[in-house]
Amino acid sequence: MEADFQRISAQADVLLDGHWSPPPLGSYKLNADGRCSVNGDMGTGGLLRNSQGDWCMGFSSNEGHGNAHLAELLAFRNGIELAWSFNLNHLICESDALEVVNLILGSADLSFHPHTMVVLQMRSLLNCD
Repeated sequence: MEADFQRISAQADVLLDGHWSPPPLGSYKLNADGRCSVNGDMGTGGLLRNSQGDWCMGFSSNEGHGNAHLAELLAFRNGIELAWSFNLNHLICESDALEVVNLILGSADLSFHPHTMVVLQMRSLLNCD
């Protein structure tokens, strides 16, 4: 299994204008988003589509209390776990949260980061095969 977060940085400009394009043949695309209210209540949601742009499945969750970055991380964790559970290989992930994507892909020292455990979990998910 592979997830391609690398394409997110390259597609950041495209995502800002609201344009969506289907993934290559044999691939799936995950669009996920996290939200955090003013009082810190978090939620996640997302959907997976195939190379024809057809909806395959979606998800939503209440994630308790936190912040916007954590909600975005949890949204992608939930979406990737869902895709893997249905053996949807060759996953492309898109996000409007470039800072969160860079955190997942980066090699920054996470020793004192508030979301170290979730970031490490994401990195582990992305490396599974």
